[in-house]
Amino acid sequence: MRNIKYYFENEQGNSADHGILFPTLPVITLGQKQTELKEIAGRKGTLAVDTGIYSDTVIQNSVEIRVSKRSDLDPAYLRAVQWIRKSRKVVYKDAENYFYKVKKVEVGEPSHDTDYNCTFDFTFTCEPGVYISGGEREMEKAEVLYNPYSLCEPIYLIEGEGVCTLTVNGKTMNANVGQNLTIDTGRMLAYREDGTLQNTQVTGDYEDLYLQPGENTITITSGFDLKIIPNWRCL
Repeated sequence: MRNIKYYFENEQGNSADHGILFPTLPVITLGQKQTELKEIAGRKGTLAVDTGIYSDTVIQNSVEIRVSKRSDLDPAYLRAVQWIRKSRKVVYKDAENYFYKVKKVEVGEPSHDTDYNCTFDFTFTCEPGVYISGGEREMEKAEVLYNPYSLCEPIYLIEGEGVCTLTVNGKTMNANVGQNLTIDTGRMLAYREDGTLQNTQVTGDYEDLYLQPGENTITITSGFDLKIIPNWRCL
């Protein structure tokens, strides 16, 4: 079946609007948990050890470009490639409540089937798993205490003045806040709203602030306002 009306969206718009057609559906390989098998003396069989590492999610796309004039084919291909390479967040038509964070884009050479169309492949290498669209908005603390998904790397938005302690599941990060501070656990960065880095104003491990699957506890020093972008994800 030819899925020419199939599409994906990125920050710049819809692939169908850029003349990128999907004769076949993309092949999505979700990241897998990496497990080491260790031999232990006296033990029958190997011991499976969870490394905490996941492989990347890989999306393989085969697409087509069509034109009505022969001279338009190469420029149309080049425009499509430039547009595809700008993708950093993609959403596919049949899974619009989910998105993928793209880390790398690889585009293959075109195959000219006729003077009026060409096909080519491209691959998105993405962060492991798939992200939930609703997990990108700012939430109150009470909304994120229960994580129905996998381990996630939230962003903490703090407003206030002075030194505060952010505690997540019994583990702490101390921060010197000057009006506002963003703690981005995925990027392992602390910064102000204007983008000024504030890494030296925090002490503690970003990994300690991850939201675990299931119930979580979060507290912050009195007098500080806290919002959280959970970045819900399924691994």
